[in-house]
Amino acid sequence: MDPNEKFSFCEDGDRPICTYKTKTKFRPADRVWVLVPGTSTRAGPYTVAAVENGRYKLCDKNKRPTEDDRWLKEEELEFFYDDFE
Repeated sequence: MDPNEKFSFCEDGDRPICTYKTKTKFRPADRVWVLVPGTSTRAGPYTVAAVENGRYKLCDKNKRPTEDDRWLKEEELEFFYDDFE
């Protein structure tokens, strides 16, 4: 079975179906910038702490929640590349 699919039974007793996980650009532990709307400014970098349904929660380097602990959309984030790490 593909690791991206989940076998589900319908509550109405209908035939079982395969549902697929949402493909995401970022994974937990990835380092990202938060794009500030309407500007070319970025906040961070932060670490992706959680991923759920294509949305992300971030934490700082001390593992404290950031961005008011809200779920961020993928479009609000950009990969952080550090040439010195």
